[in-house]
Amino acid sequence: MKKLNLLLPLLVIALLSTSCDDGDDKDERDKFIGTWKGTRNLKVPEWDYEESNSVTYEIEKNPGTEDGIIVAGAEAYVNGNSYTYEDFTQTESSDGTTITIEFSGGGSIDGSVIDETGTVVFYAEGEEFNGSWSSTLNKQ
Repeated sequence: MKKLNLLLPLLVIALLSTSCDDGDDKDERDKFIGTWKGTRNLKVPEWDYEESNSVTYEIEKNPGTEDGIIVAGAEAYVNGNSYTYEDFTQTESSDGTTITIEFSGGGSIDGSVIDETGTVVFYAEGEEFNGSWSSTLNKQ
């Protein structure tokens, strides 16, 4: 009986310590979700093109993925405090010229600020023009 009195408390402690959830199942995407405002810069020196625009991005979870987010309509994947965009292409027309633009890059968060950087390639009139883009976004 004395052994049973010693084993019972140990068994209870063992069961309680293994069955408790430690709460570490937090979704890494949560810190990115919301409305972000800031400035986006785009430079394509070979095209002699440079712009700086105020932007507002809505970032939301990409349903059906464990690490995906949607940033202003573009898909990205979260890893810790950063995300990487899926490469995406956009086609525009400017002064009668069709321009295809390929974007790649990503962002990282520090508190309530996201810094993004990446590359861009303009294809127009049978030529390729390389550039870069960046943005700094503040949580609203």
